[in-house]
Amino acid sequence: MKIICSLVFLCSYCHGLVVSTFSIHRIPNKISIVDVYDRTYKSKQLQSVARSGDFSSNRKLKPFQLFGNVTKSLIGGWNTIIGRVKANPYQHLTIPITAALVGYVTNYVGVSMLFYPIQWQGIPIRRWPNQPLGLIGWQGIVPAKRFQMARKLVDVTISRLLSIPEVFSRLEPVAMATILSKCLTKYIYNGNVPLPFLNIIMKNICKDVVQNIEKIVNVPSLVVTGLTSDPTVLGGFFQRVGSKELSFLVESGTYFGFVLGLLQMVQWAVYPADWTLPVSGAVVGYVTNWIALKYIFEPLVPTKVGPFLLQGLFLRRQPEVSKEFCSYISANVLNSQEIWKSLFNSPISRKQFVDIVRNNAPFLSAAGVASVVQELQRQLLQVAEHPLHVYINTKIALRTTLEARMKRLSPAEFEQVLHPVFQEDELTLIIAGGVLGMLAGALQLGINKLVEGRQYAKKEKEAMNPPLTIIEPPNESLDSLITEDESECIDGNQS
Repeated sequence: MKIICSLVFLCSYCHGLVVSTFSIHRIPNKISIVDVYDRTYKSKQLQSVARSGDFSSNRKLKPFQLFGNVTKSLIGGWNTIIGRVKANPYQHLTIPITAALVGYVTNYVGVSMLFYPIQWQGIPIRRWPNQPLGLIGWQGIVPAKRFQMARKLVDVTISRLLSIPEVFSRLEPVAMATILSKCLTKYIYNGNVPLPFLNIIMKNICKDVVQNIEKIVNVPSLVVTGLTSDPTVLGGFFQRVGSKELSFLVESGTYFGFVLGLLQMVQWAVYPADWTLPVSGAVVGYVTNWIALKYIFEPLVPTKVGPFLLQGLFLRRQPEVSKEFCSYISANVLNSQEIWKSLFNSPISRKQFVDIVRNNAPFLSAAGVASVVQELQRQLLQVAEHPLHVYINTKIALRTTLEARMKRLSPAEFEQVLHPVFQEDELTLIIAGGVLGMLAGALQLGINKLVEGRQYAKKEKEAMNPPLTIIEPPNESLDSLITEDESECIDGNQS
């Protein structure tokens, strides 16, 4: 409490000092300007100068006199502030605590609004497509805008960092043919085809698939589909990759809220108007969200500010995030099993693959080709550890390739890996923080009014029913209470 009061006094003192210093040498020889000083600082010396019309002495005020005048003018306000704080310490001390709580809650709600609810919740009076906000209702920003976010993410990473022909050129058709021949021998003419001949056929099929992989499988579309087919997938991806940034966003609301709450408490002590609590609460919620979001991605490059070296929290973790990002993509979205699944499930891709098999095995009938393709599909989609999957994943090494190239991205490019999740509705999150902060400030005002009401009722009750006090007679003998004159009168009567 003493610290807060001291801050208020120091700020007020400096303000008065600056105003007096810069104004005292500019007083023209006009009584109206001196009247302003007379009303503002209530200085007896300035009043006397105004009445006499002698402004020369005014210009010769010594510095210590100037300090004294300003100090005296602030004593009344200082005593008023001290009185307010002492009269209602609870109101003032709870303000920074409430602000810290507001900062935490608003940031927590803001982060939750990014990912939840998965499906739109509300009254379907009016809703805009691919938008989280309806007239009355809400859907998580990531589930609602997952298609735009996934496409932007793929454009920044997969399409830019991976050359699909280069990666798949690492596959050796002979090795793939050896694996497939062992798996499909008994399904081609009941195993009566000689193995060397079958290996040649399979090698030609695999060679054509590898050379035409970009035509058969659209890898960027495959990644987008893998991230958006389930509305929970992209949100889970962002939460995994940006776990530390999201935690910071929530926790920082407490710290920033408490610091801003201290300033809010000073303001309440100086100017305790009811409307200031909701307004300052809105400012706390707005500013905490804004600072936290900015600090995650800015500055892009390490920037020295005094003794500190600042850089966006997410950008400082580029090696760690690159590893986590590539691990998730290679394990869940872009691997051998997902590539073959996309090939078999897409009518266009499936037809192209069937044509390749038919062209390289002309001795097979249409039913025979369909039977081979169907058996290959069953094996590759049902057996996660199929030998062909193990070979392809090991040989193309998507994880290590993508990770090495992602670590070499510039800060501006790397920022786009996670920033789309916030960038889509960054202003919405910040405004939501301001609205929640205003509601919390109104709650704080209501609590203050409730406490004041109880205190007033208690004092009123005490005033109407004052406690009874019993006055006891002094412990003295009656003789000691008789004055000297009364004693002489008594003696005269006796005589």
